[in-house]
Amino acid sequence: MEKRKHLNMAALISIEPDLIKMRISKLNNDFELIDIEKLEHQTKLGHELFNNKKISFETLREISSILSGYKCILNEYNIKKFKVVASALLNDAENCAYIMDQLRIQNGMNVEIFEERQEKSLAYFEILNALKKSKYKNLEKSLISYIGAGNISFCIYDKQKILFYQSIDMGSSKLYEILEPIREYSTDFSLAVEEYLDVMIDRLKFPINNSQIKNLIVSGSEVNLIVRLCQAKESRNIYEISSKSISDLYDKIKNLSARAISEKYDISIKSAQILFTSLAIYCKIFKITKAEKILSPKIEPWDTVIKQILSYKIKKQFEVHLGLSAIFCAQILSYQFYFNQDHIDSVYQYATLIFNKLKKLHGLDKRKKLFLDLAIILHEAGYYVNQKDPRISTFDIIKNLDLYGLCEREIIIIANIIRYDEFTVPNQNDAEYIRLSDVEKLFVSKMVAIFRLSNALDKSKKQKLKNVKIKISNESLIINAESKENASLEIWAAEKCSEFFKEVFGLKVKLNVKSNLFLDRR
Repeated sequence: MEKRKHLNMAALISIEPDLIKMRISKLNNDFELIDIEKLEHQTKLGHELFNNKKISFETLREISSILSGYKCILNEYNIKKFKVVASALLNDAENCAYIMDQLRIQNGMNVEIFEERQEKSLAYFEILNALKKSKYKNLEKSLISYIGAGNISFCIYDKQKILFYQSIDMGSSKLYEILEPIREYSTDFSLAVEEYLDVMIDRLKFPINNSQIKNLIVSGSEVNLIVRLCQAKESRNIYEISSKSISDLYDKIKNLSARAISEKYDISIKSAQILFTSLAIYCKIFKITKAEKILSPKIEPWDTVIKQILSYKIKKQFEVHLGLSAIFCAQILSYQFYFNQDHIDSVYQYATLIFNKLKKLHGLDKRKKLFLDLAIILHEAGYYVNQKDPRISTFDIIKNLDLYGLCEREIIIIANIIRYDEFTVPNQNDAEYIRLSDVEKLFVSKMVAIFRLSNALDKSKKQKLKNVKIKISNESLIINAESKENASLEIWAAEKCSEFFKEVFGLKVKLNVKSNLFLDRR
């Protein structure tokens, strides 16, 4: 093939637990990827991560050599648009920073490590796009699972909406590496694996009863091999795999050694190991859903990354998907804690009015508004465990939640936004606040100022203020509202929030409530 410059091509190099891949692609008119070249090399990276928590310099030199070869190919194609990404598992390496620094120095490549939630949101975006282009586009009450090398994630999908997301720290490769020593003294290794999966997966609590799950959609690193061995049928890039074919294949191999599986199906030892654990996971998921078949879209989890390099439209579509899915998942999570839907709706309405009015002052985009929206949805979660100081309990709950598509730092920021009420503000004596970077502190302070004031406008939680209008005049944020009830509590709470609001935005807050009872001005 003649390798020449092509402005519409881009490349993605992915460092994964068992493979280092490079893909050079372009988009067709239907925004589908057309591969120009695909390469992959096996490494011992996953084995070292799972067993030693460190990456040896021998493996580093191997990775560096592979990347050097890939870089030569990029130069031959004269490709300037490329990205180097790494699986979230790389963060588990104790010497991760040293490895990344050496790859930057030796190969001139900055590696972006995706966190697990971010990585899986890429895969789910591709899965949903594949479903939309198929006859399965309006599936109801479906469980989607992505089985990675180091973790398994689950989401509940209902009519084009992701409503729930959670993951467990145990994937197909990691499962084998951790439990493999049991083989030395167990006559039934498969039983040990099955019982371990029972312990890990049975802890999950979905927002709908397992018996209500109508469809099962599964994808992962070994799906292509499983599809081939089960002789699955394909329809528009969606495979159908029956539960019987999965269980029959598992029964054939579960008592065989990895070497025997390798010889039986002419695959590598590593693929044989992962095939065994993947099938055990598939069988477990079948049991909890009672589904009769698996739908498995033909996707690559990193497809979305290379598509975003090539298309701004897809980048925006992915951002919309992240925002809507995060909101839906947060709403479902809020139902598990204390929540008052009317109060949340009112605070959201007020916050949106204030945020939009302050656009020229806060300089934030829609993506940042998402953080405020999520904070509002979850801001009362702490009342579920602690009525005495729910702010601290809320912070502790939020910072440990699985919020779809958000990285750990973003979740910490959301937790910080809802840490404050009309009596408290961010300050340098706050241990959680001072852990933030200067940029994060500034953003949190802006969001806290808006959140506190919005929450104050429904302090009684009775939605007393109607027809709320906001304007900026004479260095003041003037809020005009009407009420048929006594709004003294809201006026008092807004006044308590005014000082910090002025400190952040340079505007004094004035709440005017026109009431049949009296006319209040502050």
